[in-house]
Formats: sequence, C-alpha cells, structure tokens
Amino acid sequence: MASPLIYLDHNATAPIAPEVVEAMGAAFDAQFANPASQHGPGRAARRVLEEARERVIQILGGKTKGHQTDQLVFTSGGTEANHLALRGLARGDSDFCG
Repeated sequence: MASPLIYLDHNATAPIAPEVVEAMGAAFDAQFANPASQHGPGRAARRVLEEARERVIQILGGKTKGHQTDQLVFTSGGTEANHLALRGLARGDSDFCG
C-alpha cells in the first residue's frame, strides 16, 4: 500500500478547495469579460467582481457599508501584493496594508 502524498512546497502554488473551483468555473462561464471594459459584458463582470469583493470583506469581518468602509485589493500574485504592502508602509498609510 502506497503512502499518501504529503506535499510541502506551497511556495508557488497550493491545492484549491473544490468549492472555490466550482465558484470560479461558474463565474468564468457566466461573466468572462474584462471587468475594466465599458461594454455591457464588462460591466456585468465588474458587478460580479465587486459582489465577490464585498463577500470576502464580510467573511473577514470588515465593514462594507457606511462611512470608511474597508477595502480589499485583488492582486495577480504574491510579488504584487508584497509590493503594494511595502508601498503602503513607506507612505505611512497604516490603513492601506492592515
């Protein structure tokens, strides 16, 4: 009997939960357009993106309504996220990077 695989190299990638794959697949099928575009499909994709952003903020316990709502920035990966955090720290913007 083979031992189960123990994968410890999550530096560049990690397994994705089946629920995430399902949700992403549904979003890719329904709203595949560029959310920065001004045409109808782009605006629809932007709405999906903003609804997802609000759900994540709520899951994290942030404020999505009222004065000074919390912000969530999606990045393309770890390097971009680190750069964004360092720029916020360099500016002295403690709200910017948590």
